[in-house]
Amino acid sequence: VEVDLQVALRIAKHAGEMQKTGDFGDVFGVQLGSTIEISQALPRLTPNVRRVNADEHAKAIKEAEAIVERASRTYKSIMSNNFLDANRVGFYTISDPFRLYQEKNIKSLEALVDANSPAVMLVHDKSRTKRGRLHLRAFVLTNAYITFHRQRHNEASKQINEVQLRRKMRVCGVYEQGVLREVPVSIRCSLEQQLLLADSVATPELPRMADNIDQRIQYGTALLQNYSRGIHNFNKSLNSHTYGVNRKLRERDYQRDSGNTVVMDIEEKDVNNVDINTLLGLASLTEQAEHIQAVCDSVLMNLAVAKKL
Repeated sequence: VEVDLQVALRIAKHAGEMQKTGDFGDVFGVQLGSTIEISQALPRLTPNVRRVNADEHAKAIKEAEAIVERASRTYKSIMSNNFLDANRVGFYTISDPFRLYQEKNIKSLEALVDANSPAVMLVHDKSRTKRGRLHLRAFVLTNAYITFHRQRHNEASKQINEVQLRRKMRVCGVYEQGVLREVPVSIRCSLEQQLLLADSVATPELPRMADNIDQRIQYGTALLQNYSRGIHNFNKSLNSHTYGVNRKLRERDYQRDSGNTVVMDIEEKDVNNVDINTLLGLASLTEQAEHIQAVCDSVLMNLAVAKKL
């Protein structure tokens, strides 16, 4: 994915102006071969005002709604014209990197695939960007999941139960390839933009080593707490899935023992076929574990340097 500099700056500006994570917008561009070139981004604004006294609150809501209305008109104008920058190729979301594995994001990518359009999700991490470096990542659906989604869409009229759907996921290779895969991101910067940046970029003041170590320890502690909650929720989901499959297996055995000619279509190996949300949760936990390890390695390295000094 190749992102124009003005697009990266617009996304970062949107992130800086919003008080909460989870905001998003659309990205526009064109796909050339295996590269998606993104040349425009348009945030989807929602009213975001703080409650003060009644008069100021009502005035703030009207101003916010007016901004949203102008943005909506601009968005519709862009989409109604056949400009190159009006070709929607995906969306961006402002979130921490561990919340990108959500079903709503998968549904948005599926809608683009159904429209035979390029489907890329840009993820901007506001907290990491504050540490001094733009943190922008890109994700697309895996080939296995696209194959599964299209087969599921083609067979939507058939009566396919959840067990059969998960078997199809295994046949298509979703359990091996996963749902999302990360692709490289590069920032396209023109010569004029480079000249402008050369005169405007200031050298940041480096923090004291002790402050840096303390900040990283606090950050790592928060990550561990979040990781612990994620494991707890993942175990609940996995236990619920296992319980559901075992219950259906008991119902199948009861139907067989009762002499029924038609029994429930389920096998013991179906316990290994989890749903999409469980797959996404596992991917999130894996990435969190890798990030925690990187933070711990960084702290240990800084401590070693501090000891030598």
